[in-house]
Amino acid sequence: VYAMKKVLVIGLSGKSLFFELPYFPRIGETITSNYFHVEYGGKGFNQALAIARMGLKCDFITKLGKDDIAEKCVKILNDYDITSHIIYSANKSSAVATILTTINGENEVILHPGASDEILFEEIIKYEEVFKNTDYVLLQQEIPLLTLEKIIDLASKYKTKIILNPAPARYKLSDLYLNKIYLLTPNENEFRDMFEIPTFIKTTQLGEYYCQKYKNSSLKIIVTLGEKGALIIENDSFYFIDAEKVVAVDSTGAGDVFNGILTAMLAKNYSLFDAVKLANKGAALSVTKKYVIDAIPTFDNLITKK
Repeated sequence: VYAMKKVLVIGLSGKSLFFELPYFPRIGETITSNYFHVEYGGKGFNQALAIARMGLKCDFITKLGKDDIAEKCVKILNDYDITSHIIYSANKSSAVATILTTINGENEVILHPGASDEILFEEIIKYEEVFKNTDYVLLQQEIPLLTLEKIIDLASKYKTKIILNPAPARYKLSDLYLNKIYLLTPNENEFRDMFEIPTFIKTTQLGEYYCQKYKNSSLKIIVTLGEKGALIIENDSFYFIDAEKVVAVDSTGAGDVFNGILTAMLAKNYSLFDAVKLANKGAALSVTKKYVIDAIPTFDNLITKK
């Protein structure tokens, strides 16, 4: 039996306001929401919760304002037994997101990053000891680019495997930093943008096109394809994994659930193939329920649900 590896997540925490709509409003149009719900979240926050639901100890570094949102986020992290390292902003409020969801389960997100957009590497470096004892660090792009680059350098220094979920796709990492990443997990649009893949290349051709264009790349990539499953690219070869067939109710946070479960399974010494299969299953289960936190499956859910 192998010992489980340690996982660190760095990312955004804040408040999410959910509005359920019959359809997305057109410019200048006011429509009435069928339902309103408040939850606490953020990509890093959701991913840390998903890791904890897999029965894994997780460290989480985040930045919050000195407000009631921070108090609620910290309470939830404590309830999940996540070791949280909170940096507090002197002048900015915690992040707030508005999530518009249609009756078909589609969603659009508006984010005000607040305190998380000013998280500095000088604040992160105070937790260097955590990096020393971590096997995997899971990152997203909800933090500033300069901070992200320096975190990648620090993780590389301690040979920590870096998993980057390049979302939201607000900037591109240079090859210098991409080459330091162990695993990249874009969705299809992010993947096409990052590697300049033309629109005429079909989804089924993505693996072949990438492998021909970027020969001998050491980067492992998992492209999440929603209801089409996932594409795994490694060592100049590629293969697809089918998605679980479910009826989608709300796809919000499905990518976060996927990334959290994927990282947890790798830390539990599952192969990349099996980790992706279980992450796919977890993401599929999550879209069958509304919102995010309550929709994150447990490890038992993954193993027992066919």
